[in-house]
Amino acid sequence: MAGFGLVVNGKSEILLIQRGYGNLKGQWSLPGGQRNKGESYRDTAVRETREETGITMSSDQLYYKSKSGRVEVWLGRPIKGRLKVQRRECLDAKWFQRDMLPHDENLAFGPDKRAIGKWAAQTPGSRRVHYPRSKMRRAGFALAANEKNEILLIQRKRGRRTGKWSLPGGNPQKGQSRLDAAVRESLKSGAVFMPERLYYENRHQAKIWLGKLHSTEHDEIEGRWFPVDKLPDDESLAFAVDVRTVEKWSSENNGSRRISY
Repeated sequence: MAGFGLVVNGKSEILLIQRGYGNLKGQWSLPGGQRNKGESYRDTAVRETREETGITMSSDQLYYKSKSGRVEVWLGRPIKGRLKVQRRECLDAKWFQRDMLPHDENLAFGPDKRAIGKWAAQTPGSRRVHYPRSKMRRAGFALAANEKNEILLIQRKRGRRTGKWSLPGGNPQKGQSRLDAAVRESLKSGAVFMPERLYYENRHQAKIWLGKLHSTEHDEIEGRWFPVDKLPDDESLAFAVDVRTVEKWSSENNGSRRISY
């Protein structure tokens, strides 16, 4: 028996936690948990949200109830407190913009999927995208552009997103910076990435640098150069950071068009 909070702020962002233990570690979930003896589901949702995120929510309405009646999701607003992650059980807690809501496979539980899916269907401008399962707090990515204003993307070869396109990048190794990770991962494409400036930083602390590739002796680039009029659409991209970066690049370049791959 559990109660969860679907907390929506004035920017139409929803509050989610990232689970820090068990088989679902790294997955996102609505804040919530098991009901205490004598406690209502409503009170559980408010208490768990406060404990896990530092945010006190209103409990305006019952938004979702499982068929068994053992899980309730209460819709509300933040009324006081500031975001503070409960590190004992959570890796992270974030406000998610309505056009960057996690895809079902990134959500921990059925009630999360159904409640967020219902809210997305009722909220104009909502969009569901993929997030890495692991905690990507310090990842670095390369946005390599050539003289034709094409950008380099690599195609994922394993995992649930096989065939999806992504920027070269990853998490830093011990002692490395996020920029080091971007350069290191770009080497796998067969060329050295020469960063020019920080291009974008997302809400999950991933940084993307814009720059050029300097060819190595084998001069064979693994990946594909995408022209501005044939950029991948959201469904063809692997992760939220790819979606946001390609979207930003598209908006800044005349003649851009997004298509499916």
